[in-house]
Amino acid sequence: MDSSYDERSWWDARYARGGTSGAGSAGPEAAWKVEQILRACAGRKIRTILDLGCGDGAVGRAVMAGLPGASYLGIDQAPSAVALCRAAAPEGAEYREGDLCAPGLPRADLLLCLDVLFHLQGQARHDAAVAAICDAFRSLACIAAWNERIVERYGDRFAAHTAYRPLVLPAGVRGSSTDLPMPPEKTLHVLTRARS
Repeated sequence: MDSSYDERSWWDARYARGGTSGAGSAGPEAAWKVEQILRACAGRKIRTILDLGCGDGAVGRAVMAGLPGASYLGIDQAPSAVALCRAAAPEGAEYREGDLCAPGLPRADLLLCLDVLFHLQGQARHDAAVAAICDAFRSLACIAAWNERIVERYGDRFAAHTAYRPLVLPAGVRGSSTDLPMPPEKTLHVLTRARS
Protein backbone atom coordinates (compact mmCIF):
# COMPACT_ATOMS: atom_id res chain seq x y z
CA MET A 1 0.00 0.00 0.00
CA ASP A 2 1.33 3.41 -0.97
CA SER A 3 2.36 5.45 2.09
CA SER A 4 0.73 8.55 0.58
CA TYR A 5 -2.68 6.84 0.44
CA ASP A 6 -5.26 8.39 2.75
CA GLU A 7 -8.32 6.16 2.67
CA ARG A 8 -10.91 8.78 3.64
CA SER A 9 -9.84 11.41 1.12
CA TRP A 10 -9.16 8.83 -1.65
CA TRP A 11 -12.67 7.36 -1.45
CA ASP A 12 -14.36 10.71 -0.89
CA ALA A 13 -12.76 12.01 -4.10
CA ARG A 14 -13.74 8.86 -5.99
CA TYR A 15 -17.43 9.10 -5.07
CA ALA A 16 -17.45 12.89 -5.58
CA ARG A 17 -16.27 12.28 -9.19
CA GLY A 18 -19.24 9.96 -9.76
CA GLY A 19 -17.29 6.76 -9.12
CA THR A 20 -18.74 3.58 -7.65
CA SER A 21 -17.55 0.98 -5.18
CA GLY A 22 -16.13 -1.04 -8.08
CA ALA A 23 -16.75 -4.45 -9.59
CA GLY A 24 -17.67 -6.00 -6.24
CA SER A 25 -20.83 -3.89 -5.95
CA ALA A 26 -22.37 -4.63 -9.35
CA GLY A 27 -23.10 -7.42 -11.78
CA PRO A 28 -22.60 -11.16 -11.17
CA GLU A 29 -20.23 -10.73 -8.22
CA ALA A 30 -22.69 -8.55 -6.30
CA ALA A 31 -25.61 -10.84 -7.15
CA TRP A 32 -23.66 -13.87 -5.90
CA LYS A 33 -22.80 -12.13 -2.62
CA VAL A 34 -26.40 -11.10 -2.02
CA GLU A 35 -27.63 -14.64 -2.71
CA GLN A 36 -25.09 -16.16 -0.29
CA ILE A 37 -25.81 -13.59 2.43
CA LEU A 38 -29.56 -14.13 2.20
CA ARG A 39 -29.04 -17.90 2.28
CA ALA A 40 -26.96 -17.52 5.47
CA CYS A 41 -29.77 -15.44 7.00
CA ALA A 42 -32.44 -18.08 6.35
CA GLY A 43 -34.07 -19.21 9.60
CA ARG A 44 -32.59 -16.33 11.59
CA LYS A 45 -34.45 -13.30 12.90
CA ILE A 46 -32.71 -10.43 11.14
CA ARG A 47 -34.32 -7.19 12.26
CA THR A 48 -31.28 -4.90 11.99
CA ILE A 49 -28.52 -4.64 9.39
CA LEU A 50 -25.27 -2.70 9.83
CA ASP A 51 -23.22 -2.15 6.65
CA LEU A 52 -19.68 -1.00 7.43
CA GLY A 53 -17.96 0.73 4.54
CA CYS A 54 -21.26 0.81 2.64
CA GLY A 55 -19.73 2.70 -0.32
CA ASP A 56 -22.26 3.25 -3.09
CA GLY A 57 -24.82 1.19 -1.12
CA ALA A 58 -25.81 -1.12 -3.99
CA VAL A 59 -25.19 -4.45 -2.25
CA GLY A 60 -26.61 -3.23 1.06
CA ARG A 61 -29.84 -2.13 -0.61
CA ALA A 62 -30.15 -5.52 -2.34
CA VAL A 63 -29.65 -7.38 0.96
CA MET A 64 -32.20 -5.12 2.66
CA ALA A 65 -34.71 -5.83 -0.13
CA GLY A 66 -34.29 -9.56 0.56
CA LEU A 67 -34.98 -9.10 4.28
CA PRO A 68 -38.36 -7.31 4.40
CA GLY A 69 -38.97 -5.39 7.59
CA ALA A 70 -35.31 -5.16 8.59
CA SER A 71 -33.90 -1.72 9.32
CA TYR A 72 -30.58 -0.82 7.72
CA LEU A 73 -27.73 1.48 8.76
CA GLY A 74 -24.89 2.10 6.34
CA ILE A 75 -21.71 3.71 7.66
CA ASP A 76 -18.93 5.07 5.46
CA GLN A 77 -16.08 7.45 6.17
CA ALA A 78 -16.43 9.20 2.78
CA PRO A 79 -18.97 12.06 2.99
CA SER A 80 -19.65 11.85 -0.76
CA ALA A 81 -20.54 8.13 -0.42
CA VAL A 82 -23.00 8.92 2.36
CA ALA A 83 -24.57 11.68 0.25
CA LEU A 84 -24.85 9.32 -2.74
CA CYS A 85 -26.54 6.65 -0.61
CA ARG A 86 -28.94 9.09 1.02
CA ALA A 87 -30.12 10.22 -2.42
CA ALA A 88 -31.10 6.61 -3.26
CA ALA A 89 -32.17 5.47 0.22
CA PRO A 90 -35.17 3.14 0.40
CA GLU A 91 -37.62 3.41 3.29
CA GLY A 92 -36.07 2.08 6.49
CA ALA A 93 -32.48 2.82 5.44
CA GLU A 94 -30.23 5.31 7.19
CA TYR A 95 -26.71 6.40 6.28
CA ARG A 96 -24.08 8.01 8.48
CA GLU A 97 -20.53 9.17 8.16
CA GLY A 98 -18.25 7.28 10.52
CA ASP A 99 -15.15 5.18 11.04
CA LEU A 100 -15.71 1.43 10.87
CA CYS A 101 -12.57 0.89 12.99
CA ALA A 102 -13.96 2.82 15.94
CA PRO A 103 -15.00 0.87 19.02
CA GLY A 104 -18.60 1.12 20.16
CA LEU A 105 -20.30 0.73 16.79
CA PRO A 106 -24.06 0.13 16.87
CA ARG A 107 -24.91 -3.56 17.29
CA ALA A 108 -26.96 -5.33 14.63
CA ASP A 109 -28.33 -8.79 13.91
CA LEU A 110 -26.54 -8.85 10.54
CA LEU A 111 -23.30 -7.03 9.90
CA LEU A 112 -21.89 -6.53 6.40
CA CYS A 113 -18.32 -5.54 5.58
CA LEU A 114 -17.84 -6.26 1.90
CA ASP A 115 -14.63 -5.53 -0.02
CA VAL A 116 -13.49 -3.05 2.61
CA LEU A 117 -10.71 -4.59 4.71
CA PHE A 118 -8.16 -4.59 1.89
CA HIS A 119 -8.60 -0.82 1.48
CA LEU A 120 -7.72 0.08 5.08
CA GLN A 121 -4.48 1.89 5.86
CA GLY A 122 -2.17 -0.46 7.70
CA GLN A 123 -2.36 -3.57 9.84
CA ALA A 124 -3.49 -1.66 12.94
CA ARG A 125 -6.61 -0.34 11.21
CA HIS A 126 -7.31 -3.77 9.72
CA ASP A 127 -7.08 -5.38 13.17
CA ALA A 128 -9.24 -2.64 14.73
CA ALA A 129 -11.90 -3.14 12.04
CA VAL A 130 -12.00 -6.92 12.59
CA ALA A 131 -12.35 -6.36 16.34
CA ALA A 132 -15.14 -3.81 15.81
CA ILE A 133 -16.97 -6.14 13.40
CA CYS A 134 -16.75 -9.08 15.79
CA ASP A 135 -18.01 -6.94 18.66
CA ALA A 136 -20.95 -5.42 16.76
CA PHE A 137 -22.77 -8.41 15.25
CA ARG A 138 -25.47 -10.30 17.14
CA SER A 139 -26.32 -13.19 14.82
CA LEU A 140 -24.18 -13.05 11.65
CA ALA A 141 -21.39 -11.04 10.09
CA CYS A 142 -20.55 -11.36 6.39
CA ILE A 143 -17.12 -10.21 5.28
CA ALA A 144 -15.88 -10.29 1.69
CA ALA A 145 -12.10 -10.04 1.60
CA TRP A 146 -9.13 -11.15 -0.43
CA ASN A 147 -7.56 -14.54 0.20
CA GLU A 148 -3.94 -15.63 -0.36
CA ARG A 149 -4.56 -16.19 -4.08
CA ILE A 150 -4.40 -12.43 -4.56
CA VAL A 151 -0.69 -12.55 -3.69
CA GLU A 152 -0.15 -15.36 -6.20
CA ARG A 153 -1.85 -13.21 -8.83
CA TYR A 154 -0.31 -9.80 -8.13
CA GLY A 155 2.82 -10.48 -6.10
CA ASP A 156 3.85 -7.07 -4.73
CA ARG A 157 2.16 -5.08 -7.51
CA PHE A 158 -0.91 -3.93 -5.58
CA ALA A 159 -2.67 -0.68 -6.38
CA ALA A 160 -1.89 2.22 -4.03
CA HIS A 161 -5.24 1.84 -2.23
CA THR A 162 -5.08 -1.93 -1.61
CA ALA A 163 -3.21 -4.47 0.51
CA TYR A 164 -3.69 -8.12 1.46
CA ARG A 165 -3.90 -9.12 5.11
CA PRO A 166 -5.20 -12.49 6.35
CA LEU A 167 -8.43 -12.50 8.34
CA VAL A 168 -7.76 -13.65 11.91
CA LEU A 169 -10.82 -14.09 14.09
CA PRO A 170 -10.82 -13.54 17.85
CA ALA A 171 -11.79 -16.21 20.36
CA GLY A 172 -15.52 -16.69 20.56
CA VAL A 173 -16.15 -16.09 16.85
CA ARG A 174 -16.13 -18.82 14.24
CA GLY A 175 -16.33 -18.51 10.49
CA SER A 176 -17.19 -20.51 7.42
CA SER A 177 -15.57 -19.48 4.15
CA THR A 178 -16.57 -19.75 0.51
CA ASP A 179 -14.35 -18.50 -2.30
CA LEU A 180 -16.17 -16.42 -4.87
CA PRO A 181 -16.60 -18.01 -8.29
CA MET A 182 -15.67 -14.63 -9.76
CA PRO A 183 -12.97 -13.72 -8.75
CA PRO A 184 -11.61 -16.69 -6.76
CA GLU A 185 -9.11 -14.33 -5.07
CA LYS A 186 -11.97 -13.19 -2.81
CA THR A 187 -13.62 -15.12 0.00
CA LEU A 188 -16.98 -14.58 1.65
CA HIS A 189 -16.63 -15.26 5.37
CA VAL A 190 -19.81 -15.87 7.37
CA LEU A 191 -19.15 -15.32 11.06
CA THR A 192 -21.22 -16.57 13.98
CA ARG A 193 -20.72 -16.71 17.74
CA ALA A 194 -18.91 -19.84 18.85
CA ARG A 195 -20.92 -21.94 21.31
CA SER A 196 -19.23 -22.44 24.65
